[in-house]
Formats: sequence, C-alpha cells, structure tokens
Amino acid sequence: MILTELYGLINNNISVAIANAVSFILFVGSLVVFIVVINKYKRRLHEYFKDDHIFKDIYKYAFTSSFFIVFLAINAIISFTGIQKI
Repeated sequence: MILTELYGLINNNISVAIANAVSFILFVGSLVVFIVVINKYKRRLHEYFKDDHIFKDIYKYAFTSSFFIVFLAINAIISFTGIQKI
C-alpha cells in the first residue's frame, strides 16, 4: 500500500518512460520478494495443506455463494463501463 501511494505521488511528476520503468522495477521486485518468501516457507506451507486445515468444500461454497457471484457481476460492470476508446 505504501509503495502504491508513493508511486502515485511520484508518477505525477515524471515522464511516461520513467514511470513505466519504475512500474516495471516495482513489479519485478515484488515478484522476487514473493518467490523468496514462498521458497522460505515452502515446507510450512506444504505441511499446512497436507494437514488439511481447510474444509474440503469451503472453496466450492465460497465461489458459488450468491454474494460472490453478485460481487463478480458488479466488478465486471464497473470494469466494462470504465473501458474507453483509445
């Protein structure tokens, strides 16, 4: 969140090429941090999922609930209405 806010503040004062470079660097940096953290906790994550801490049908219930479907529909409508011709 902090990086996003800082990027928004910086982005207003720099050229498009520099903004794209900063955006790419932030993306790659975030991806590297994600991969390092996943590798560091790989064994714990494997044990957690192996022990089945999540109920078997929870994903089916979560993704087919009426709230989730309405949420997706509203987000799709917002996304499609925001599309502008270039």
